[in-house]
Amino acid sequence: MTFSQINNSINYSRKWFRDNPPAGEAGRARPERRENLLPRSEAFWRGRAADCQNKGEWAKERKMGRIIKPYAPAQLRELHDRNRGDAPNPISAEDLTEFLRQPDFWRDSSSAVVSDGYDEMVDVGVWMQNVYRDLGVEVVVPPAPKFTERQLRSFRRFTFRLFFVPAIGEDKYPASFVKPNWDQSLKAAQIFRKLLPGKWVAVETIGKPNSQSGDYHEDRLAEAMNIRSRFGVSWDDLHDGGLLAKIAKATGFPRKATRLPTAEEWNFLANLMGWLNLDRGEKNLPRLASTNSWEWCENACENGFRLIVGNSGCGGLTNVQSNGPEYSNAHTGFRVLVEL
Repeated sequence: MTFSQINNSINYSRKWFRDNPPAGEAGRARPERRENLLPRSEAFWRGRAADCQNKGEWAKERKMGRIIKPYAPAQLRELHDRNRGDAPNPISAEDLTEFLRQPDFWRDSSSAVVSDGYDEMVDVGVWMQNVYRDLGVEVVVPPAPKFTERQLRSFRRFTFRLFFVPAIGEDKYPASFVKPNWDQSLKAAQIFRKLLPGKWVAVETIGKPNSQSGDYHEDRLAEAMNIRSRFGVSWDDLHDGGLLAKIAKATGFPRKATRLPTAEEWNFLANLMGWLNLDRGEKNLPRLASTNSWEWCENACENGFRLIVGNSGCGGLTNVQSNGPEYSNAHTGFRVLVEL
């Protein structure tokens, strides 16, 4: 079964399952914890096939073309290789294995990744809309994206957090947000600026340490990538050296969408997380402008240098400087952003 065939079966399986739960599922309540999962239509129809065998209805279901034969491990790998691409939710062998592990039940939900920051039963889109309402930002927040189980595990393991970044200019920022000083050590005209995307993003919420501390605290991503510390990693290491590609492979996020934040995104998200920390009591979110280290950004300058931001001794949220992409030191780290 191809990726498109699985997707084509989703709508039918949703309706059928609501009206005709499998044997033993009647009256069974849906789980209280709701997460966005890629709909498990393949697993569901395998479960239906088993039920039909028991009830003597196999021939009827087979005629309707809804019997799905089991996949061998080699077939799963082949399907993964064929579909991995850069689709928003590429199917992997690990995802299909999850489908086959629980063939009796699949869930459909408009909720997104749960977090300590808001009630688990509240849709993250509604939560985000209320945040911007309280900040006085006029924006319509679209529905949140859905994620595979593998991606959800990466949210939990690597402390990613889901935010909608509106496509607004600095003149529309909330009054409490501190804007970058583009002329601090550069000329603004030399910087290749990038607009805020108007999209959902997943961004790491690991705290930014002081440079003398030597490491990001409990850095599971660095451990998974087998790097001693985020300090000492150059912009070229992340891009030409393939570190971002390895991170995408490890997390299950699309490769081309896995990158560094732009300086504009870094500033906006740092302001937003700082506001949520101070005004909403979300102490699990970092205050990125409070430490004397920098982080790499995606933006370039005319001379080929790349932007670094966030040093509290140089202005914190206003701080915008540059460094050679091949340069690494004990004062500049990075965080990963995924554009969804």
